[in-house]
Amino acid sequence: MPSRTGSSATVVGTILLVFFLPLMLVACFHANPGVMLAGAVTWALALPVKGPAYRLAARLLRKRLRTAEWAAVCGVLSAVSELALSGAYLIWFLPSSSVPNLIGFGVGASSAEILFLLTTSVVRRIPHRGRSHPDTRAAEVHRSFCIRYQFLVERFATLLLHVGSRCLVYMSLSQHEPWAGLWAMVSFSVVDGVAAYGKLCRWNWFDPHICRTFYGIVLAAGASDLALFAVMAGPLR
Repeated sequence: MPSRTGSSATVVGTILLVFFLPLMLVACFHANPGVMLAGAVTWALALPVKGPAYRLAARLLRKRLRTAEWAAVCGVLSAVSELALSGAYLIWFLPSSSVPNLIGFGVGASSAEILFLLTTSVVRRIPHRGRSHPDTRAAEVHRSFCIRYQFLVERFATLLLHVGSRCLVYMSLSQHEPWAGLWAMVSFSVVDGVAAYGKLCRWNWFDPHICRTFYGIVLAAGASDLALFAVMAGPLR
């Protein structure tokens, strides 16, 4: 189990990401709460799209592809499912938008995912309540910052990816720059593709090296998206 300090920091950090960050965007930067809600809704709508898409692709392609190739397909399907819905909303309902609203849209998607993960985690634990489980990762928790604060590290890195990719999709559509949307699609696909590969290969996500490497990839992808958006965002206010 994580140390008490790690658990407390994770709880505080999660509250900041889910509640304080959206409130700050609204109060200090005049982001539209409805846009944030739309970000959450489009993320949620992508979930029922992904399932059938994965099953159809698995039926057609899984037996023909090696593990890495299938993981790449899963990454692309995940990226298309989320970013296509986001792009449709952004271009149809926000033909002219501000930077705070675009960031808020991505923050809404991130907050929805965090709440979904927390809810499913609680639901899965209910049948096992009261059972004791051996602590097989105590040493890793105390040795590695990444393991101790893994959920918080994951959510912060993923927040950057949610925000950056959606901002680039908007810029691609509104400024007629296809390469920006392609970059967002590639970065998103790489992250979810590597995650799928790790799941297929049964990586030990509590191994410090795997933890640092994977979340380093997520951070790099999200940071690259945001950096490109910052360069392109001159026309926006």
